[in-house]
Amino acid sequence: MRYFSILIALLIVPLSLRAAPAPDSLDIATRLAQAGALELALARVKHDQPDPGDEEGWSRWEQLRLTLLSRLKRYEEVLARAQSLPAGAPPELRRTACQLAADAALELKRGDLARTYLARLLWQSELDDNAYRGARERVLESYLVQARPADAYHVMLRLQQDYPAPDKRLLERVIKLLLANGMATQAGTWLPRLDDADPLKLLLRLQAGLVTPPAALTAARSALQHGGARLNWEVIRQVGSMQKDTGLQVEAQEQLLNAPPGKDDGLSAVTAQTLWDAYLEHAQALGNRSQLLIGDDASWYSLALQRLQGAPSDGRALLAYLSGHAGTAALRDQAEASLAVSLEEQKLGLVALRLFKEGGASQGELAADTRRVLGDIAFRQRDFQYAARLWVGLDGLRSGMAPQQWQFVRAYAFLKGGTPPEAERALDALFSGGQPVPQIMTQELLALAGESQEAGQDAKADLLLKRLLASANESQRRRVLVALGRSAENQNNYIPAADYYLQAATLKHGGALEPIVLQAYLAAVENLRRAGLGQDAKAVLRSMQLVKQLSGGRGPNGAAKPR
Repeated sequence: MRYFSILIALLIVPLSLRAAPAPDSLDIATRLAQAGALELALARVKHDQPDPGDEEGWSRWEQLRLTLLSRLKRYEEVLARAQSLPAGAPPELRRTACQLAADAALELKRGDLARTYLARLLWQSELDDNAYRGARERVLESYLVQARPADAYHVMLRLQQDYPAPDKRLLERVIKLLLANGMATQAGTWLPRLDDADPLKLLLRLQAGLVTPPAALTAARSALQHGGARLNWEVIRQVGSMQKDTGLQVEAQEQLLNAPPGKDDGLSAVTAQTLWDAYLEHAQALGNRSQLLIGDDASWYSLALQRLQGAPSDGRALLAYLSGHAGTAALRDQAEASLAVSLEEQKLGLVALRLFKEGGASQGELAADTRRVLGDIAFRQRDFQYAARLWVGLDGLRSGMAPQQWQFVRAYAFLKGGTPPEAERALDALFSGGQPVPQIMTQELLALAGESQEAGQDAKADLLLKRLLASANESQRRRVLVALGRSAENQNNYIPAADYYLQAATLKHGGALEPIVLQAYLAAVENLRRAGLGQDAKAVLRSMQLVKQLSGGRGPNGAAKPR
């Protein structure tokens, strides 16, 4: 990103030297946007857009500006500019502004504001049939984002009168909102429009009493066995609720809570806390059926281990109960860790994270084994900040993980999670373990150093690079030196930067000069010049020319600084 920013600056600087934009500047900005360079196009708009007094010219630029801001998801800016449009703005600009402002308001879940702009669009603009239908559908969406089921229901009815084949995605969202708010009768209006294999139809029929809970359960389980949609688990959850079957509710809630962020079905209200509550309710039901006594922890734990084999969700409910109610801290810790391991083994890692992060014990109360397991899950889910929190002060190995691998993942998590002291200790352990660090690990750490530099975190990059330098192989060593040079240069330490760059340039290389070598030479020359060491800079430049001649003259002529 740093070099991309420099490129943008270089392209924009000439613009600032002109008294007026070139005649084709708007066309250039449009082509930049079409090529995906949205920020670059927006920079040109900001510089070259004429004064509002030039109504026609300003309007064309403003349409492009609004479009770019929308594509960049800068929705508040879209709304601000739409609000400040001149009263006499041309109709085409007003139409574009209303469309994009309505979309921006929907993205921000501001349904009332979206309807304000949609009303202007519908009543003050000339729209073709497709645009008119799209605007009316967005009115419906404005009620959906506000979760107003009665309004959504009536708007959907009116929309269907004019468009007998409604958008299936919107129709499903309306039905889900109605079902979530106990309006199964109203949702039944569209029952014939749903496919027989659609679990939403099965759920609607269940709530409307058109299918018995046992039949719905059988259908949902059959669908899941054949790769059916996750919404079938909502059917199972509701069957469990109707039949007061706590086991079904636990089983379904686990699966529903395991949805990745943004991938839930838009209907279930399952949270970490509701699953904890379901675990405890089901555990008590299991205990009653097995005639277990409160305080007989050994029998409860024995039943939990037994149930984990044949009915894992039953076993996890019992473990969840023991993790909060066992009489000894040792058994509470053991039950807690076993719960996390069982969820991980059943590919329910997201459930484990949410249970302990959002709805369970606080991090300070978690057992060491639980922290190891959850940290590992968080690491694989790329939640490095949570993994780092869990692993702070935790030195013992996780079972089944090699010492070097453990130190690597800890160092990586601490670096990404923003805990430098722990990262430094983990790196020391990794690189002083008495055996070479595998190449795949050094490559990952080198990539992380580059990522840190791009984010302006040169101290973090140095922490990594100086350790990598000692263990890097021949091909990696030059890249590490170049990265150290860049880091020093970013901090205006020109003499160390020149030192690193020159070390990289003078390492042994093959006959044909690699581009990175010439680039390192050029970067060294530039940093020597900045440091006021002009004679050294000239000497290095002569040395570089000699090296080029000896290598056959191959390689780039003056390239950008090496990455």
